[in-house]
Amino acid sequence: MSMTVATEAQKTNSQLALAGPTEANMRPERKLSDSFWMYTYKVELCPKKEFHDWEKCAYAHPGERARRRHPSKYQAVQCPEARAKKVCPRGMDCPCTHHLFEYWLHPDRYLTCLCELGPACNRPICFFAHTEDELRPLPPGLSVAAQPPAPPPHKVQQNRSAAAASNSSTPTHS
Repeated sequence: MSMTVATEAQKTNSQLALAGPTEANMRPERKLSDSFWMYTYKVELCPKKEFHDWEKCAYAHPGERARRRHPSKYQAVQCPEARAKKVCPRGMDCPCTHHLFEYWLHPDRYLTCLCELGPACNRPICFFAHTEDELRPLPPGLSVAAQPPAPPPHKVQQNRSAAAASNSSTPTHS
């Protein structure tokens, strides 16, 4: 891929991300690249300076509970304290995931399970593959997720309880 094409793709991802998670630019259309979902979504700080709705922004904001650490800083394995709904004593230095977004958007987990709704899925954000062709292989040494981590207690979760409840259920596996 040429540098110009790569730059244009990055520019398009940034423009779509700043538009926010609307039906026009989120699942199932997947206009944001898989790379953006895994490495940028709620990881990089938002470049917008004006007031806007954090729920509809793909970037992280100070104090936002959906904010993720870069996936290179942790493994796609649940933190035992976070799973038990306790405060993790390791905090940001913990080598494990602390919430749903960190777990399912980690490159080792993203699109490794089939969505229980399949191609009919209309969730604003879905971490699962909708067809067999979209499935990514699970890395060696990781087991299929029997039960995903508890969802984070943030505003998006509360306002979209139906969609979030669907995302927090056990996914269908092939």
